[in-house]
This record gives sequence, structure tokens and C-alpha cells, in this order.
Amino acid sequence: MGFREEQISVEDDQRKLNIPKTIITYAIILFCGLIIYFVGICFVYILCFIFDLIITPSPSLTNFTLNNVNIYTFNFSNATSTLTSNIQITVSCKTVIEGIHLDEMDVYASYEGQTITLPTMISPTFMPDPLDDVVWSLYLNGTEVPVPPSIASSLIKDKAAGTVPIDFMFTARLRSKVDYVTVKNRLEVDCLSYVMFGNNRNDTNVIGSAVKHPLEDEGCYEV
Repeated sequence: MGFREEQISVEDDQRKLNIPKTIITYAIILFCGLIIYFVGICFVYILCFIFDLIITPSPSLTNFTLNNVNIYTFNFSNATSTLTSNIQITVSCKTVIEGIHLDEMDVYASYEGQTITLPTMISPTFMPDPLDDVVWSLYLNGTEVPVPPSIASSLIKDKAAGTVPIDFMFTARLRSKVDYVTVKNRLEVDCLSYVMFGNNRNDTNVIGSAVKHPLEDEGCYEV
């Protein structure tokens, strides 16, 4: 009888010892579950943020303005179907948010999608304040650039009509911060200028003239 009571007492002691172990086990399981839950929420949030950056078109962060164009040379050779040009442009840029970096930036001139000058590199630019303008004065040169026959025909017609549309293409790598994440985008901006030939108007850009003229009907937009 005494042995039976002693055995029951030992079993009760073992049960009492197992109770704290059970509580600790449940606590560990609960703690691990909470960690997995919060990690899962963070992971889903990060995935949604990345998906939003990739899928959702980002708003324009820069505003370019083509201020002036100087045409020093713009000679097309019918014999060789080549174009030689020497152009100076003045461009200003303003950002809509703080802390914009423009890296690997260059500009070139084109006509109907045909590049007519060599790219001119622009030094890396940091734009800390949306209220400040950055202004560049740039020279674009192209010597005897081959022009395909179809584009040459359009160029001759436009020049004869007195107006040639020239696109000034800007490309750059744009860096900005969204919350705590650095976002990198490829920036491409097209500034269209209608260059006037001849003496059809008093304020036209005449070939060979180095005088600056105000621009009309031009605009810069991201492509």
C-alpha cells in the first residue's frame, strides 16, 4: 500500500514538472508564429512596393525647357547626301521633388528619328531644391552625317518650305528616393524646335547667323 502511494506521488510530481515545460513550449510556438506572421506581412508589403514601382508608370520628376537655339551651320549636300550642322542650345531643367540626381547624361539632335549630331555629354547634376533651375548651354556638332534618301527628301522639302523640325534628345539615368528606397529610372526627354529658314519672318533663325532668337511652338516631353 505504501509503495502504491509513493508511486502515485512520483507521478504527480512528474505532472507538476511537465506543466511549466508545456507552457514554455506553447510560448515558443506562439512567439515563432508571431515572427513568421510579421515577416510574411513585411515580405508581402515589399513585393507590392516593388510591383508598384515596376508596373505603375512613375510621374514625371523633371521639367525641361528649351530656351534658345543658335544655328551656326546647317548644310545639306545633295551630292553626298550628308548633313553638316553646328548648333548651340540653351536648356533649363527644374525638378518637382527634392534630391534628384542626373547621371550619364547626354544630348543629341535628330531629324525624323535620324541622329544628325554626335552626343554631347553633360556632367552629373544634383538638383536638391525644386525651386531652383539648372541651365545648360550646349554645343552640338555633326560633320557630313549620312542621311538616308527618304529622310533627305523630307529634309529638302521642309527646308524649301522654310521650317525644319529638329528634336533635341536628352538621355540620362535618374536617381531619386521614394520613402527609404532609392529608385533608378532611365530618363529620355525630347525637346522639339521648329527651325525657320530664309527670311519669311523677322524673328527667324537664319542659317549662318549666331544671333539668339526666342522659340515658339516648342515643347519638351518625356518619351
